Amino acid sequence: MADLSKRCSGRGAKELINGQLIAEAKRSLQFSSMPIKEIALQLNFATPDQFSHFFKKNVQVSPKDYRMLFTNLGR
Repeated sequence: MADLSKRCSGRGAKELINGQLIAEAKRSLQFSSMPIKEIALQLNFATPDQFSHFFKKNVQVSPKDYRMLFTNLGR
């Protein structure tokens, strides 16, 4: 599986999956008022803390701060 994804996309399977998780998390944070802990559970993270750590590691900003960026744009 990893070899196939690497050949087809130039990225490993884990990188592709993480990219999809981040894309879905960003969408949920931007376009829904769902609590962050609910988004974490919806994306199958064991805890909201695990989700926050993953998100911050990949986006360089916490889920809360990411959402605030978009809510403040509309003001």
